[in-house]
Amino acid sequence: MGMCFLIAQDGNPPIPIIKEFTPAGRIEALVDENHSEEWLLVQLNLKNDSLFNLVNDILPTMELFSGPASYHRIMESRHLEQVQSVLTDEFYFIINQNYKLPVPLGNFGLILKRAMKPREPGLMMMPLNIPVPVSVVPVTV
Repeated sequence: MGMCFLIAQDGNPPIPIIKEFTPAGRIEALVDENHSEEWLLVQLNLKNDSLFNLVNDILPTMELFSGPASYHRIMESRHLEQVQSVLTDEFYFIINQNYKLPVPLGNFGLILKRAMKPREPGLMMMPLNIPVPVSVVPVTV
């Protein structure tokens, strides 16, 4: 029969390491500068500083804020060609070759209208079927 000793720490616990969260950037960072109809959804596996720096140097607007990590980005084929010029295919993966951007909510607005009966407080929302600016327009009756 063997003996086992358990030793516990007595006194102050170690100071925890608190690391601040850094958002990885926007998935659509490359979309802002372009108005293309053909988009790709690509996963970049930038496992170390070297891979990260290669891609960040050729596409600094890609918003790779978390350093070495895995990123999903929406891009055009010309962006992918730039990535392919510095990375081998083991470090990127095309998730969707025909990615469709969601329709921005700003294309359709809402009109706010006072309730018709005086006893009904508040506003009613009525959808518009025509494109309008993103602002909300109060309407008096």
